[in-house]
Amino acid sequence: MSLKQECIDIINLITEPLKKDEYDLYETETNSIRDICELTGEDVTYGDCFECEYYEHCPYKKHVKVDVSFWDYSDFQRNYVFAKKPSVNKGIHYINNRKQLMDEMSQFKKEIEQYKDYYAEFGEKYSDFMEYAKEFGEKLREEYSFFENMSTDILPIVFHTDFAKDSEGKTNYAKRGNFTSIGKQNMINVYYCMDDVEDTKRNIRHELLHYFLYMSGMKYLDEDAIFHYLCGIYDAHAYKEMGEEEQGLYDKLVFVIPELEKKCKELNCKDGAFNANRDVVLMAVGNDREDFSNKELFDYGMKLLNMTVKEKA
Repeated sequence: MSLKQECIDIINLITEPLKKDEYDLYETETNSIRDICELTGEDVTYGDCFECEYYEHCPYKKHVKVDVSFWDYSDFQRNYVFAKKPSVNKGIHYINNRKQLMDEMSQFKKEIEQYKDYYAEFGEKYSDFMEYAKEFGEKLREEYSFFENMSTDILPIVFHTDFAKDSEGKTNYAKRGNFTSIGKQNMINVYYCMDDVEDTKRNIRHELLHYFLYMSGMKYLDEDAIFHYLCGIYDAHAYKEMGEEEQGLYDKLVFVIPELEKKCKELNCKDGAFNANRDVVLMAVGNDREDFSNKELFDYGMKLLNMTVKEKA
């Protein structure tokens, strides 16, 4: 029996007991062509690399012929080549004798069993996190008029169990999430989501605020005043410093909004008056005048912002 056939037989013996239900799918291909990223070593044959800076013209994606390719229709992939000399340095397991085969199959069995247990727990948390994201999105829709047209039915969130990687494939331990928009495709990534539930929820709030502001046509970057303000309200950890202009707007916001609420209570204003005036101020701070369609509304928001601050002085 060839090493290749023995490899296939052992993989089948290992994976057959793991098929608990119809969703436990595994595929073993032979003599297939795979796309391997030489930066990360990942099999990107069925992957979407649109976040990568080399997305359209990638010099690192290599077409490699492999003898045996295993995939679980998710994240667990293994590619084996029975040869001495590697054609690529990452992403392929090279086997040249039976001892190497047994070592590889032993490692395969250990990792896929750990993977199954881990991802069973991940599946439960994934559902919980997605439900939390929808609940938080609904809270934003109900609280702010400029978010009322947002939909939470389908949120473009991907939860990752591992850390983020930079453009060179190196692990970025500091980045716990990001929001990207390329053309008409938006994506929210939340990284290392299995470590701490509360940290992950904070990251969800942080990235959803980016997304909601962006989709509402407002300022949405980490350095923007409105983003810092909303992160402060919802404990979403705005960590980047603002420029002088945005810092000035933020300083006014954190004073003005409580003052508006206080005055509305003192004057016994109609229901909704505070929210309406607060939202006008936030829309003014969250937009540039030249890009805002209703100049009169923008000017009114800035007037409220500056008038209340003058009273403070």
